[in-house]
Amino acid sequence: MLKGIDTSHFSGFSPAQLQTMVKTNRLYFNFIKASEGATIQDARFVELWNMSRQAGLATGAYHFFRPLSDVAAQAQNFITQYKKVSRMGVLPPVADLEWSPVGGVEQWNQVPPPQRIPKIKMFLSAIEEGCNTKPVIYTAPAFWQEFITGESTPADNTFFSEYPLWVVDLKNSGKLPGPWTNTTPAFKQTHFGEKATTTDPYDILDQDLYTGDLKGFLNAAMPGFTIMNGFPASFIVADLQTQLITRGLLQGSADGQFGNHTEQAVKDFQTANGLFANGIIDAQTWNKLLA
Repeated sequence: MLKGIDTSHFSGFSPAQLQTMVKTNRLYFNFIKASEGATIQDARFVELWNMSRQAGLATGAYHFFRPLSDVAAQAQNFITQYKKVSRMGVLPPVADLEWSPVGGVEQWNQVPPPQRIPKIKMFLSAIEEGCNTKPVIYTAPAFWQEFITGESTPADNTFFSEYPLWVVDLKNSGKLPGPWTNTTPAFKQTHFGEKATTTDPYDILDQDLYTGDLKGFLNAAMPGFTIMNGFPASFIVADLQTQLITRGLLQGSADGQFGNHTEQAVKDFQTANGLFANGIIDAQTWNKLLA
């Protein structure tokens, strides 16, 4: 499993603090809030995105879905934000489907039950079309049971199960919403920053896990993700260097820095495996290297 975080404008850390958190806690990714409802755009989205990329984290963006807001406008709000950052080869976008209270009144209770699933389907389809990839669904089993399960048909469950799941599982209970009962969630949220018991900057952040290994994680990225000379120092690079060291192609330690020696080791690996020797780790290369 690989550790990561999710952040928004509420997350008050500096680039230096993020770098320290990444190194201390061995972090691999950050999902960043881009938008909410039809009009709200997170003020720190672009800043946090660039900061996270520079810290060597794989990045993704999420939208907080408001059930009473126009669905098409929500999708466009997210896509407008998403286009402000470099998106090539990042983690898939995320639809955050959870309780949505305003002024103490839960918005999902104001949506007639038969309209809930069509709204969600419409949003997912719009994001999939706009971003050319299936978004991840973030949700909690209790939320899904309360507002969605009662209206779900077998066809609905099949539809939802085709989307990767990011499940809230703070107690490591293993409980999953109905459509994903027989699957493994791609991501788990394991800690809410608001439940922090210390002032540690990492403790006051939301914490998450990717449930597979590095190979699966890299394959979960959107097309075009490559790792090459000059890639920010990261545990992604360090893990790939470990594989090169194990094969006797790289000397020294796995320091996470993709420099000239690592580039040459990648070229040597590619040559030995019948791949184009350009020193760039793409999907073809990492799938052989991490086999």
